[in-house]
Amino acid sequence: MSRIGYTLRADNMKTTIAVICALVILGRQTFGDERAVNIEITETKITCQNNEYITNVELSSGSEDGKTTFTSKCTVVKEIPQDATCATDFYKKGDDGEFKKSAFAVSPSPCCEVMYDNEMYKKLLKGQKFPEKCPFGPGDYAVENYVIDHKNYAKAPLGEFRANFSSYEKDSKKCIYGAVVTVKITEKS
Repeated sequence: MSRIGYTLRADNMKTTIAVICALVILGRQTFGDERAVNIEITETKITCQNNEYITNVELSSGSEDGKTTFTSKCTVVKEIPQDATCATDFYKKGDDGEFKKSAFAVSPSPCCEVMYDNEMYKKLLKGQKFPEKCPFGPGDYAVENYVIDHKNYAKAPLGEFRANFSSYEKDSKKCIYGAVVTVKITEKS
């Protein structure tokens, strides 16, 4: 299994970026003829939250002009450690209805590295209420109504995909934040 070494940044913003990263990867793949697709976020679930670092977490999805939107808000109450580790595993739902782990993932790595050194992430966060660099200090942060343009996924595989994100303290492995986001891509009828 190969692992893609992308890294995400602390708190629930990492979940947002994990979903966006997965959608960007899917949207850039060539799997067949171009077709009109629907993209629906079917699940957003917090799997762990350390109130020592983060509170007031809100994850939601919606639609704007026929396009899917994603919003993630939180309050960071204590600076996220610069050596915090982030990872995301991706899954695809099989014919049996069970999610099977994908061959690519966001390898466990320091959260700050890729987030602030990678041009793709910089573009995604431009204009959002998000810190421009580490450390990720106390404050209210949000990625609001990020629009997922369905046209960018015309050649993406159809199906249901899940991103399972986790961030944790490097040495103790104590949870900072974790979430699951599930996305369904179907052919538009």
